[in-house]
Amino acid sequence: MKTILIRTLSGAIYITLVLGSLFLSIWAFAIIALLLNLIALNEFQSFSKYRSQGLITILLGTLIFAYSHFHSFAGQINSNWIWILALVPLIIPITVLFSKDSKNPIYDIGFSFLSIVYITVPLVLLNLLSVNSGLNTPWVIISMFIIIWTNDTFAYLSGL
Repeated sequence: MKTILIRTLSGAIYITLVLGSLFLSIWAFAIIALLLNLIALNEFQSFSKYRSQGLITILLGTLIFAYSHFHSFAGQINSNWIWILALVPLIIPITVLFSKDSKNPIYDIGFSFLSIVYITVPLVLLNLLSVNSGLNTPWVIISMFIIIWTNDTFAYLSGL
């Protein structure tokens, strides 16, 4: 019973933050999404056995998210930043290869890339939808969240 109460309270706080930021401004939603990105990347990195690249992965995920928001909001992409962003896939293997903590480099490289693709990319796309769409985006995003939250709630209650 205690876990249901904790999950309900944390879910209520999460819902309040997301919905409040959606109606407040694009920047508020971006900040909340960035914070969720940081928390989720940190949590996902804690699943790793070795965790030698946790900080690098979190920093790269933050860089990708911030880059996508600021440049999509400005409406144009500066070509100099594209070259820097193109170096991101090289940073992870280079840091793993020169790390003394890495016991399994292939695992660390794959896990770091998976972290960014699994967590950062969907949040970037959601943020881009809120910035670049001509639709009434708070309601589109809220409807997406309602579908996801309903699915998760009934999966938890049914034991699936």
